[in-house]
Amino acid sequence: MRDGRPALVSRQKNSLVLVRPAARQLQANGRPVFVVGINNIGKQPTDFRVGQVEAVQHVGGSDFAMQIVTFEMLQQEEKNRQVARAVLAGVAGAANAYSASQAGHGTYTTPSGRTGTFYSPTAAVIAQNNGRHSERGDVRRGRRNGTTQHGHA
Repeated sequence: MRDGRPALVSRQKNSLVLVRPAARQLQANGRPVFVVGINNIGKQPTDFRVGQVEAVQHVGGSDFAMQIVTFEMLQQEEKNRQVARAVLAGVAGAANAYSASQAGHGTYTTPSGRTGTFYSPTAAVIAQNNGRHSERGDVRRGRRNGTTQHGHA
């Protein structure tokens, strides 16, 4: 290949197919990603469908079919992750709102065993301000870390 990366090449009468890893190193416990390049060197058009691609892993004399993950499947996975993050952010926001609404309220017990409740407006303002700063930080981190990169093969 031109970029110096090793690849498997299959040349047939009317086609040239190249398969190589998408990255120079595979991530530990990560999904292996490969680039498949197809060149029609025949005179007639050729149809290529991802559904026709098969991947088999040979291990210790046994063959194991590997799942082919399409771009559409990757898009759906990302959408699912985004929905899960939004739901969790909503739950966290509700918990923060409830916590802030309870800020400044408390109970006490005297040495003689009497109990009661109290409210401290100063403690309430401090807790609510802490909650607001925490939420802003979460949004900023989400914007920075929530970016998605798409590649085309």
